[in-house]
Amino acid sequence: MMGRWSRFQIGIMSLLMLALGLQGSLQAQSLPANDTQSAATVLALLNEWRVQQGFWPLKVNPLLEQIALDQARFVLPKLDSIDNYEGYHTDAQGRNPRQRAYEQYGWPSYGPNGDRVELGENAAVGSPRYALDFWQHSDIHARAALSNVYREVGVAALRSGTDFLFIVEFGARPGVLTALRAESSNQLYLTRENSRYATDWKATLEYRLFGAGGRALTAFAPWTATVDLAEPLTGEVVVLYRAGDTQAAAVVDMTKDIALLPGTVAQLVAAPATAAAPTTVAAAPTTAAAPTTAAASAGFVLATNTPSGSGGSSGAVAPTTVPPTATPSPSPMPSAELLLTYDRNGLVLSNVTSAAVNLTGLLIEGAVGKISTDRWMTVAPFPADAFPAGQCLMAVRSGAAFSIPSTCRVVRSQLDLLPDRVFWATADFTVKLNGTLLTTCSFSAGRCVIDLP
Repeated sequence: MMGRWSRFQIGIMSLLMLALGLQGSLQAQSLPANDTQSAATVLALLNEWRVQQGFWPLKVNPLLEQIALDQARFVLPKLDSIDNYEGYHTDAQGRNPRQRAYEQYGWPSYGPNGDRVELGENAAVGSPRYALDFWQHSDIHARAALSNVYREVGVAALRSGTDFLFIVEFGARPGVLTALRAESSNQLYLTRENSRYATDWKATLEYRLFGAGGRALTAFAPWTATVDLAEPLTGEVVVLYRAGDTQAAAVVDMTKDIALLPGTVAQLVAAPATAAAPTTVAAAPTTAAAPTTAAASAGFVLATNTPSGSGGSSGAVAPTTVPPTATPSPSPMPSAELLLTYDRNGLVLSNVTSAAVNLTGLLIEGAVGKISTDRWMTVAPFPADAFPAGQCLMAVRSGAAFSIPSTCRVVRSQLDLLPDRVFWATADFTVKLNGTLLTTCSFSAGRCVIDLP
């Protein structure tokens, strides 16, 4: 039988646990909330300044927002005691913004050890207009705000009396290029990779646009800061960037991915209900349920039809559109998990099973080139460790037309290769998984089955 003292101890412990839980709840509730309207106003002013100076507007990144908000919450109680700029930019551990972003939040580095992080931080206390004026008249702050390296941003605005504490995080991720739609015109703002650490982007940069259903809107053209669209577009537009063999794709939701400028903020403030509605509007009608789920988990899904118009090879297309299934192949389906089909114009890797497979560490290599899972993922992220059934990855000779095999229901990523890099068309090639040889494929066979271990 439990003694009276034991029951008393348990009761005290329960009260302590309840008190601690209540204290944690009160602490969470006491954290100051981001004033999103003031944050948006500051970003709109920053973007307006950038555009006036010939730079692209910045796209909001949720992780940068969180980094900014956490730092603002740390700084706010100390505002009266801060007597130098460093006080706004170091955390409780004494870390600077780059160290904090890499170590605490996992912001990616262009180097292996976090020594090449592209991130800058501005701070100011006052009104949005005062903050902009302060940054414009401070060389170090102006260099961050007008950097041609940064493509993304996060802004925190916490009230301090009649003023606001603003913390702005500017950032760039390796090979992650963005694009935004201009609010008042049928125009896109493009970005480029300008980091001094990005040696794989030094070749001449080109872009290509794709619309709904994978329809090619343009051929590859030299990069330009803005692109005027030939027709009004809805849904999602994909911008495929290419510099030599290096590629990246930016998906622009024409409803939501709008450059935040002063006119945009005014519309949001004037009509909040209308502004909120587009978040529930689908970018394009879907013809199958599976691709929609895949798109949510992997960024976007590439449609499987070959684009018409200029060239016929796609680097990236609309995320949720799936074309009608092609006529079944007369050849029997292989018993292995993966199937490679290829000719002189293209190569397709298909998951021909009824379950997800693990493609992590897969490498297809020939005498003059190679393709890896990681390389496909730089164009369009997908779950490499659980690659869905019926989906595929593709590589196409630049400018060539290539038919999608019936084994492929959805293309998750596509590479656009120069003709001298189409290694599978001229000699036998190998398929390896984490360095282990799985099979050698004959270039003349046009088909190669891959049995995963």
